[in-house]
Amino acid sequence: MRLLGGRGGWSFIVLLIDPRQNLYLKDLKIYPFIEIEYLEMGMLAIFSRFRSEVATGDPTADIPWSSATDLQLILINEGHALPYKLTFYDKIPLEAKFKDLAYVTSYALFAPIFNKEKIPRDLWPRSYGDILNLLATRRELFPKGSICSFDPIRSGFALVAQYYQYKTMEPYFTMMYSRAGEIGAQLHAASGPQIERVRTGECVYVFI
Repeated sequence: MRLLGGRGGWSFIVLLIDPRQNLYLKDLKIYPFIEIEYLEMGMLAIFSRFRSEVATGDPTADIPWSSATDLQLILINEGHALPYKLTFYDKIPLEAKFKDLAYVTSYALFAPIFNKEKIPRDLWPRSYGDILNLLATRRELFPKGSICSFDPIRSGFALVAQYYQYKTMEPYFTMMYSRAGEIGAQLHAASGPQIERVRTGECVYVFI
């Protein structure tokens, strides 16, 4: 979404999954001088476009809003952020703020998924411990290459997510990925292809 301001000449780009369900739109409608234009852009596209427009001196967004933590930190380190210290700054967890330049505004849900037709109902995992047990004791349920996961080399989201999984899920994190490596894992840059492969049965389990 790109907002073109007729008063003050400011613009705003934000990534939306479904603009019909986004709560920001309700609040923005109180500003009649803002024109709303939807753009089909992903996080990397927003990041690249903003940097390109800044470099060439073209009109660009005042606020590129994105959930790609790694890309936003690059913009901050390049000087594209102004300090703003919230009145309740000291009450914000360290993990949810970066100096007084950036703040976490939402949480992402991590939910491992599996193909219910490939795993007997009485063995459906309900915890990471259950998953580990299946990978160790019922290897016949997982043919070679039937595990999907994010690729932290091609996905900044995956790099950040797996970093925090490593910090909070040990020893499960290392053990699960070691077992997945033994079985053979397909690595993807996005969640969509992984979910589709579980739906079709090509993958039995996805680490998300």
